[in-house]
Amino acid sequence: MTREGGIARQLILSADQEALRTAVRELLSDHCRWTSVLARVESDAPYDNGLWKRLGDLGVTGLLIPEELGGSGGDARDLAVVCEQLAAFVAPVPFLGSAVLATAALLAVRQEPLAQELLRQLANGEMTAALAIPATAVPGAALSRTVLATDGMLTGTVTPVLDLAPAEVVIVLAWDAGDPALYVVRPHDETAAVTPISSLDLTRPLCSLDLRAV
Repeated sequence: MTREGGIARQLILSADQEALRTAVRELLSDHCRWTSVLARVESDAPYDNGLWKRLGDLGVTGLLIPEELGGSGGDARDLAVVCEQLAAFVAPVPFLGSAVLATAALLAVRQEPLAQELLRQLANGEMTAALAIPATAVPGAALSRTVLATDGMLTGTVTPVLDLAPAEVVIVLAWDAGDPALYVVRPHDETAAVTPISSLDLTRPLCSLDLRAV
């Protein structure tokens, strides 16, 4: 088989993926009209929590999470199917921040009991999470060491962070004595300030995370 032929075969959706695409499209057609999306841009509720819960019923919120942890056990191809539909409708949900970035970070340390507990909560959509790395970071490039950990206390600022506003937990990459480590932070308290940032794309809210001895 030629390389081009192999790529073409990879782009053909399976019956399950076709069904997933149809289900997500029909849900968004009913609950994500462009008028409501634009209205949210100018409101204090840019994310649609009801739509997020409905996507959870379809297994979308836990798409990458293994079935033994309550997820759908999907892969990158399934992810592409969902992303295509969410982008087409400009859906106001934290899919990239919670179901992709934060989930991927937790899957990397899935042997940890806390990571497993959080993945189970993310799988059914009962909780949202964000990964505290700059949204401007280039894949594969070294991340700046903006958050430092000292005796379990985190200090530093990360900006801009995608889908931080609705996140109930934040997965923070911090540096402890020169080594990288992941920490779970509950945002929106007196030591973890979440500040909105003006963005050129008002349908994709960005925020900064300021940690002061968290």
